[in-house]
Amino acid sequence: SEAQGLANNNVMSICDDKDGNIWMATLGGGVTKISFAGENYKTPSVKNYSEEDGIGSIYSYYAFRDSRNNLWFGTDGGCVTRYDGTNFTSFNSKAGGLKSDIVYSIIEDKNGIIWFGTQEGGTYSYNGRTFTNYGTENGIRDLSPDILSMGAGNDVVIAHNSGIDVLDGSNPKQARQYSL
Repeated sequence: SEAQGLANNNVMSICDDKDGNIWMATLGGGVTKISFAGENYKTPSVKNYSEEDGIGSIYSYYAFRDSRNNLWFGTDGGCVTRYDGTNFTSFNSKAGGLKSDIVYSIIEDKNGIIWFGTQEGGTYSYNGRTFTNYGTENGIRDLSPDILSMGAGNDVVIAHNSGIDVLDGSNPKQARQYSL
C-alpha cells in the first residue's frame, strides 16, 4: 500500500525479474520495484520509478518480463518502456513507430517476438529492431484489443469487444476470426 511505500495503490499488473524482485505497474504512480532481503523476506525495500527515471508515463497498465530478462511496461500516454536491468528505454508514437501511445497488454511468442496491444492502434510485434503493425488489413476486427495471450503453437490470441482474432505469430498475415 501507499503506507508501505507504493507510489499508488491502484496496481494494474505485476511481474518478477530474474533476481526475484517484484515489479508493479500502477495507474498514477508509475512502476514500483519491491526487493526482499533478510530472514523470510521480512524486510522489503520499495523503489518507485516515474517519468523522471525513464518510464514513459506514470499511468502504467502492464508489466511483463521477456525471455531475455528485459522488463516491459505498457503505459497510458507514454507507449511502452523497456528496462534492460540498467536503463529504461521508451518507445512512443513519435520516435518508436507505433500509432498509439496507450499499451494495454504485452506478450512474447515462442520466437522471442514481443507483441503489444494498443488503444486504437492495433496490435504490434517487435523483433528487437522494428515494430510491425497488424490491423484491419490483417483481419483484426478491433484496433483496441483488451488482452493478448499466447495460444497453441505460436498463435497470438487477440481478445476484444468484437470477439477473438488469432494470428499465427510465425506467419502473421491474416487473422482467424471467432465471434462470441
